[in-house]
Amino acid sequence: MKVPSSRQACRLVNVELYKSNETIKHIGVSSFVGDGFDGTDSSNLDDRPFIFIINFMLPGPPCHSLVLYFTPEDPSELKKNSVFADLCHEVLRGPNDEFRTQRIKLIPRVVQGTWPIREGVGTTPAILGTKIYQKYYQGKNYLEADYDIGSSTVATGILKLLLGYSRDLIIDLAFVIEAQSAMELPERVLGTVRLDCVDLRHAVQYTKKMGMVKR
Repeated sequence: MKVPSSRQACRLVNVELYKSNETIKHIGVSSFVGDGFDGTDSSNLDDRPFIFIINFMLPGPPCHSLVLYFTPEDPSELKKNSVFADLCHEVLRGPNDEFRTQRIKLIPRVVQGTWPIREGVGTTPAILGTKIYQKYYQGKNYLEADYDIGSSTVATGILKLLLGYSRDLIIDLAFVIEAQSAMELPERVLGTVRLDCVDLRHAVQYTKKMGMVKR
């Protein structure tokens, strides 16, 4: 039996769309997050909010990155003695990349789009790490998940379909931690974003000064 999710655990705080001649990996510290977020600047680091970064790397040329930034709605809630808090800790702060790969799930929903788009995207949840290549980067106060859309012919095909209608497309993406036992149910949404008529022509040219200085 499916039940509605509780309020999302993390809120969206920023979205960035970049273009570059090369694949943009490990955005980490960007013009939004600010210098020193990787822990190289210790001043007031403990006061900085935790940021979960999702970087969808779109194949080129030119290459594009759609970067989503989330932060916990209530940081104290994720420190409570609960199954969900434990899962969040393992996904966002734990050392096990394989755990993240098997747990981060995407649920899409086309709000506005043509029939081919609705059929191509669907609403079936997908464990991202089992569908496309991914790599994770961790800092003291952030986790970044990079997803290479070009690593999958299926994902690339869907992307081309989406880009053909992107200026008229509205799509919701929900990120969920996959439950793998009865104790972990019901699942709860980690964070959501609505992509409203995204136009790659408006992408900002990426420079290294916008990202990590130390790789």
